[in-house]
Amino acid sequence: VTLECVPMRSILRSTYEAVADASDDESDEDVGPDPPDDHCNPLYDMTLRVNWDKLFEVDQIKQIWKGQVFMEGTISGIAAKGQKKEEAAEFLKKFVKRLDLLNATEVNSDEPQVQDNKPDEVRFTLKVKGEFSENMELQRFPFDAQRLSIFVRFGVPCKKGAPQVRLENDVRGSKIALHSYALGNIWHFPKGLRVDTTFSNPEDNKNGDIFPILKISIFVVRKPGYYVCNIMFPMACITALAIVTFFIPATDIAGRSGSSLTLVLTVVAYKYIVSQMVPSIGYNTLLDWYILWCWGFVLLAVVENCMAVADCLPASEKVISGGYILMLLVFNLVFVIYVLFITCRYKDPKYEGPDDDDGKSDDYSLC
Repeated sequence: VTLECVPMRSILRSTYEAVADASDDESDEDVGPDPPDDHCNPLYDMTLRVNWDKLFEVDQIKQIWKGQVFMEGTISGIAAKGQKKEEAAEFLKKFVKRLDLLNATEVNSDEPQVQDNKPDEVRFTLKVKGEFSENMELQRFPFDAQRLSIFVRFGVPCKKGAPQVRLENDVRGSKIALHSYALGNIWHFPKGLRVDTTFSNPEDNKNGDIFPILKISIFVVRKPGYYVCNIMFPMACITALAIVTFFIPATDIAGRSGSSLTLVLTVVAYKYIVSQMVPSIGYNTLLDWYILWCWGFVLLAVVENCMAVADCLPASEKVISGGYILMLLVFNLVFVIYVLFITCRYKDPKYEGPDDDDGKSDDYSLC
C-alpha cells in the first residue's frame, strides 16, 4: 500500500493560519496564533505508526462501523535533544493513560503499553477495537463512498512551559493490513489511510485547555450491485410499463384506471422498501430521487389516461405517448451518465474523498 500524506506540521500550520484568517476580518491583524504545542517545554517528537487491522461492519442505518486499529508511537533521539529518557517515559505513561476515543460508542481495547527497554528510545503500543459512530454522507446512496474515522484525544493539555508530545506520521510504516476482509461483497477494499493531528477547541473545556487530537481515517466505496438489480432496474421496468396504458382504448375506463393505479401502488411499495434501507435523514438520497422521478412519470401517465377518457387531450394520443417515451429515455440516460461520472471519480487517484459537512473536501490521497 502506497501512502501519500502531507506532513503533520504543515497541517497544523494551515489549521492555525485559517484561524488567523478568520480573525483577520474582525481585527485587521495579519499575524495568526502559533500552534499550542510550540510553547511547550520539553516538546517530545513522536513518530506514529498506524495499522488498520480489521473492519467488521459498516451500518448506514445506525451510522456506525466496527473495526480494530493498532497504534505505535516512538520517541527517539532523546539524548541528542538534551532530554532525559526517564522523564520522557514518565510523561509518555501519563500521556497515553489519559486518552479518550471521542466517537466510540463501545470499546473493547487493551491498556496502552509503554516500553523503555531500548537505549535512547521510548515507545507505546495501543490496540483500539470497538464500535464507532460516523456521520455518513448518503446523498449519493447507493453509489456512495464513506470516510471511516477514529478520533483520539490525549488528556494532557498544551500549556506554556509544560511537557507535550508532537505527533508525526510514519508514512512508510502506516498501512491498511486487512488480512481477512469479510465485507468484500458490500464494500470495495479500503484505501486512503490518513493520519492527521489537530487540537481541541478551547471553548469545549471549562478551563480553556487545548488538547492534541489524533484523527485516523480510511476511505471505502460501496458496491451498488444489490440495489441496482433489486430496486432500480425493476423500478425502471415498472415505469416503462406505464406506456402500455396508452394503448388501452379510452373507452375502457376500468382497464386504463386499473392498470395505472396498480403501477402507482407498486411505486409506493418500492419507496417504502427504500426508506427502510437508510436512516431517518433530512435529505433524499440518489436512490430516493430516482424513485420519486419514476413516481412522477407514472402519475403523469395516470393524468394522461384521465384526460383521454374525458376526451380533453391537447394533442393526439400518439404524439403524447411519443413525447412520454422520449422524456423517459432522456431521464434514464442522464441518470446513467451521472452514475458513471460518480463511479469514475472514485477510481481517480486524485479524488479527495467525501465532502465535509461544510461542503469542503478533505485533503485526501488514496492508496
